[in-house]
Amino acid sequence: FTIIAKDNMIHVIFNGEQVVGMDLDQWTEPHRNPDGTKNKFKYAYKDLVREGHIGLQYHGQPIAFRNLRIKQL
Repeated sequence: FTIIAKDNMIHVIFNGEQVVGMDLDQWTEPHRNPDGTKNKFKYAYKDLVREGHIGLQYHGQPIAFRNLRIKQL
């Protein structure tokens, strides 16, 4: 899959099809999604820093990463 993060837009493409497309600027309130439903995040996405480190995360099970490529757009 491919993840593209440019400015306020995030796109995830899997097998040639976009499966996630989001505009971070639409998340304007903490604990709220753009549609008004609740979420667990204490900061609005629009207020988060948009550059920095990339972290790979796992939840206690074995995991492997292969052929990771990162390039600046």
